[in-house]
Amino acid sequence: MPARWLFGAVGIAAAVMAVVLFFAWYAAWLPQPERATRTQLLRWVVLRDLHDESPELRAALIDRLIDEFRTLDDFGADATSGASALHERHRQRLVRNVALLEQEWFASGCRRFANEPERRGDIVAEAVTVAERWSAFGVALGGIAEKQVDVGEEIRKLVEAMPVEEREDAKRFVTAGVVEWLARQEIEAWPESRRIALASALAAELDRAPLEGSLVVGVTRAPPKRLLDNAQTLLAAWMLARARELTALSDEQQRDHVAACLERCRRWGVVGMLVDRTSSTGSRLAAMRALASIETVFGHWRSAARNDADVAAMERLIELVRSRLVADLLQSMLGG
Repeated sequence: MPARWLFGAVGIAAAVMAVVLFFAWYAAWLPQPERATRTQLLRWVVLRDLHDESPELRAALIDRLIDEFRTLDDFGADATSGASALHERHRQRLVRNVALLEQEWFASGCRRFANEPERRGDIVAEAVTVAERWSAFGVALGGIAEKQVDVGEEIRKLVEAMPVEEREDAKRFVTAGVVEWLARQEIEAWPESRRIALASALAAELDRAPLEGSLVVGVTRAPPKRLLDNAQTLLAAWMLARARELTALSDEQQRDHVAACLERCRRWGVVGMLVDRTSSTGSRLAAMRALASIETVFGHWRSAARNDADVAAMERLIELVRSRLVADLLQSMLGG
């Protein structure tokens, strides 16, 4: 091989190596989040292991990501290729980084919620807006999860990751967030299957952690009427599912089933949705108000039944619930 070929090959190899080193250096060097472009912000999340960075840098990165990415268009023309287009090594890093940023964003919101009581409504509303926005981004960009995500389980993990002394505040923050989110929805317009699925999920959560009286009063900016309407709609959907279960039961089993359902409602702290207890226990006026409020609730339940079989099942459920509640009211009036 002539010497000039050898030196030429060495020169080409050196040039290639220089290009490789340049891109490696460029990938490793990124400006601080406060000065980064949108593309550079995304590179921070994909190319760098954020566990090696300072909490202050991660906080700045979270703030910039929230500020810069408000619509899907902000991700650029190729955004729809999503995380699935990444090399596996980069995708795995993205998954770990997103989990870390999510936990620190949640922890920051919990602490602001606990330490700024006068701003809790704004803090919760802002958190729900960001969560809804980035959840939609995750779907549109192809997602990074390897399997279907159980949102309730993910939230429980976020709460459990908080220091023990901060977990109660975290639970209150989550409850206020759920109330805020519910008040933004038009649940009556949802398909029946989706209403029942959400009602069942909320019932499971309430079984784990019942409401604490006026926990969310004054904490969210949720419109009270829409929140109440949505709560009634979800309760009706849950009762429709319970009514369908009656058809396979004997009369005695049906009564036991309804009693168990009402006991769950009492434990959840939503019994006030069934019975108006604004008057003193034991008065006839209180009993009349309670009976009237029960019939109003039954009207919501009836509206959830859309076919003959469901109507019949719901009427049977209402008959059993009415009988049980009236007996309880009479017992309370008589002091028993």
